[in-house]
Amino acid sequence: QKIAARAKALDVASRYRYHGVYTHPEECRAFMESLDVFVMPSFSEGTPNSIVEAMACGKPIIATDVGGIPDMIGDECGILVPPGDVNALADAMLRLAKDAELRLTMGRAAKERYQQLFSPSVVVPLMLETYRRVTRNGHQVAESSAGNGNLHPWA
Repeated sequence: QKIAARAKALDVASRYRYHGVYTHPEECRAFMESLDVFVMPSFSEGTPNSIVEAMACGKPIIATDVGGIPDMIGDECGILVPPGDVNALADAMLRLAKDAELRLTMGRAAKERYQQLFSPSVVVPLMLETYRRVTRNGHQVAESSAGNGNLHPWA
């Protein structure tokens, strides 16, 4: 209600939609599929699930250069902007709005990076290996694989 009131006061209410909190994965996926670009300007983040979800849907990403976001999207999946820099954010949005080929290229790279780093086939073995290490009371386990025979970069 506060967001709607603020948007009305700024005379931008007709230019946004508040989707609320999703309670089912299908709702989130439908929302992500409706986007051309996923934009997440934030002042503080860890490793946001919403970026993983956007990558899984093959969306190029514009996000602020905070927390774990730079490690998540790398250089090919999107554009990083400084937190609070509205001009850089606007420039990034306009750049992708005007360049369909760049959106497509970054979206493909995002989907590929998702498959390599965040898909269940990669993350589940990594989690299981972590649990094995914990249950072995700190003793080193030989080699782990991240679903494709290679060590995960964050293992």
